[in-house]
This record gives sequence, C-alpha cells and structure tokens, in this order.
Amino acid sequence: MDPKFYDAAINGKDDFFATRAAAVPENLSGQVTTKLKNTILHVAAKSGKLQIADDQPHVVGLLYEKNKKGNTALHIAAKFGHLEFVRVLIRARKEDVERNTKLLTMVNKQGETALHEAVRHDHFDIVKLLIEEQPELVSLTNDAGESPLFMAVDRCFYPVALHILGKNNRSFDGRNGMNVLHATAIRSQSISPSKS
Repeated sequence: MDPKFYDAAINGKDDFFATRAAAVPENLSGQVTTKLKNTILHVAAKSGKLQIADDQPHVVGLLYEKNKKGNTALHIAAKFGHLEFVRVLIRARKEDVERNTKLLTMVNKQGETALHEAVRHDHFDIVKLLIEEQPELVSLTNDAGESPLFMAVDRCFYPVALHILGKNNRSFDGRNGMNVLHATAIRSQSISPSKS
C-alpha cells in the first residue's frame, strides 16, 4: 500500500484521500497492506478518523472486499466501536442496489458477522444499529455455534443480551452444544457470593 494513502486513512486526512480517490479511483482497489491484505477502507475503519461520504464510488467499490481474515471494513469498524463509520458503510451499501443486503450478513473466516464483532466488544449502539438494519442477524451463529445472544450472556454484557432477547427469531445456541441457559447458569455461579 502506498504510504501516503495509509497515512491519510489512519490519520483522517480527508482532503488527501478524497482528492486522490476522485482523481484515480481505480488505484484504491490496488491499495492493500502486505501482511493482512487490508484495503484502504479497512485501514480507515480501524482508525475511525477518516470522514468519508457514503456516496463516493470508491467506498461502494470496496465495501465487500475481505482481508486475509475474511473481515470486511464493516467487521473492523464494528470491532473497534466506530459508530459513525458503521453508519457511513451501511448508507453506502444502500447505494449498491444489487448487493444491498449482503454486506450485513457477510461472514469472516470464523463465520462471524459484524454483529458478532460488535457483541464481542460490547459496542451496544452498533449492536442496536445493525439489528435495526437487518433483524435476522440475531439468528445467525458463528462457526463455533455461538449466537450473538449467547456471546453477550457468556461475556456478562447484559444490556446487549436484553436488547437481543427482545427480538424475534433470535438464536439461543452456543458453543459445544450449550445454549444461553447454560451460559446464564455458569455466569451466575461465578458472580454469586460463596456460602461458607
């Protein structure tokens, strides 16, 4: 990746990014980091600093690109809790009529959606936004068999768990044949005072 593009994305240099992208938009797809295969949009999602317009063609063009771990820029933004960046990506996906709904259900190499990432890192506002945009996300499990609800309960993120619990079609599934009730029992034992 051209160091100038990387620096612009990581440090939020909006003017440089917008000018270069507008001048040579096809160059953006070739801007990939060596090790993790992150696109410029992945890098910007990680920093959360770059202010991009959702209608810019280069944004729509990179929305569905995956890095070496199978993550889209939406996975990255959800993981790091960059709510405004998540909003921009969701709005940009609506510009792409053909694949509009696919972005939110795309999974990485662990079979996880951006919702799984938001739940894992307890980013409640992003959890709410993703579910509002695509309610069926609460029914999807990752490759370990974990639903978003199970992940929230297992990590004691109870506001997130209660929000998901109130949704239709939520999955109660968990890893190793467990479900949300197993996680609740295990976690409640670990926080209960011991009797002597």
